[in-house]
Amino acid sequence: MKEQKGITLVALIITIIVMLILAAVTIHFGTNLLDKSKKEDLKTTMLLIQSKTKIIKEKKDFGDIEELTGISLANNTEYTISENFQNKLDTIENADLYILNSENLTNMGITENTSNEEFYIVDYNNSEIYYSLGYKEGNSTLYSLSELGE
Repeated sequence: MKEQKGITLVALIITIIVMLILAAVTIHFGTNLLDKSKKEDLKTTMLLIQSKTKIIKEKKDFGDIEELTGISLANNTEYTISENFQNKLDTIENADLYILNSENLTNMGITENTSNEEFYIVDYNNSEIYYSLGYKEGNSTLYSLSELGE
């Protein structure tokens, strides 16, 4: 009788199942890492904007510059603000809100592409930064730097 060499069909199926399980676990952890890195990237950008706007506020307070950087939210006719984001902004007390677009960010030394729907808002009185699209985490949307830091 001839001796047969090779793998059996059962061994092949078990190997494929193990590989699929490993792939599923890897994809799950990879997706979580991508989400976490997007959040950290947004936080980093917002922290950079916050530090630059604190300097601008101090220069304005000391009379080194005449105007704060950005477009006053009260004078906004160009940028679209979602209802949820507007509700969030309406709860802020003693706010001095300015929209920061790509041009403003570039002048501050920050390279970030924004649009009429995607932009940042700075509250110069409270040193808070808001992201117009927010960051979706679970069932909630986080708009401010302080919410992202929690």
